[in-house]
Amino acid sequence: MKHVQLSRDAQLLNRVVNDPSVFDDVSFGLPGPLDCTPLLTDGNYFFANEHGGFLLVAQGAGIYEAHTQFLPDGRGRKALLATKEVQEFMFTQTDCVEIRTDCPHGNEKAAVMAQWAGMRRVCIKELMGVPCDVYAITKEDWLCR
Repeated sequence: MKHVQLSRDAQLLNRVVNDPSVFDDVSFGLPGPLDCTPLLTDGNYFFANEHGGFLLVAQGAGIYEAHTQFLPDGRGRKALLATKEVQEFMFTQTDCVEIRTDCPHGNEKAAVMAQWAGMRRVCIKELMGVPCDVYAITKEDWLCR
């Protein structure tokens, strides 16, 4: 992988999610600072570079929930290229059959990123009082791209 590497660097993950340029988009109203260390366990995957990364949390049955957190310098094209690497790894090197992500209403950048990554909106849900569009890509979708 050129744009991200597998990591267990909780210090990096926590620094990025608590950065003021990221925190409001990932905290769902929780008070900070957030500690994501417990999520860096076997069965979950963190793909990182110097700007942040993607945390994929196992939900069971080969479904992973993607949490995206990048500092401003790592967003846009850089994050999209990293997304493609993450999808390839997850669908070819793990039990992953579907990747989902929650895009809070009002966070248009997250929704656009999900669509650029080939994900489609599958439903709407409320997460901690925040309405979200849920986007997903299945292994089959990915293979047909």
